[in-house]
Amino acid sequence: SEEFSRGAHAAFLARKELNWLFILKETGDLAGIGGIHTVDWHVPRAEIGYWVRTRFGGRGLVHEAVEALTRLGFGSLGLLRIEIRCDRRNERSARVARAAGYPLEGVLRSQSRGGDDDLRDMLLFARVAGGG
Repeated sequence: SEEFSRGAHAAFLARKELNWLFILKETGDLAGIGGIHTVDWHVPRAEIGYWVRTRFGGRGLVHEAVEALTRLGFGSLGLLRIEIRCDRRNERSARVARAAGYPLEGVLRSQSRGGDDDLRDMLLFARVAGGG
């Protein structure tokens, strides 16, 4: 946790990433993490990433976080394009992207390797400022 926090702080100072912890108001429990990643200020564009602890899934927390990160990205940060990528087999993550208004742009075949070192196809969802 400390190593992640230090890395997140360094990435924030370098204007490369903005990470947030998802903390439940009622209990103070860490429910997940998310943020704005792979920022390209020249375009400007970025990706939204998220992870939630299994026991907190299905409560709409990630959807709420994606909505907030999208508003921040298109608002204060002035991004023109925001992407969400997820493993083709991760239907829950894909549902979050669709519910947040991110249309599927395509499938990136054999785009990454999973923890088991198998090649994975990734779904690419994206929104652009102004909805165009």
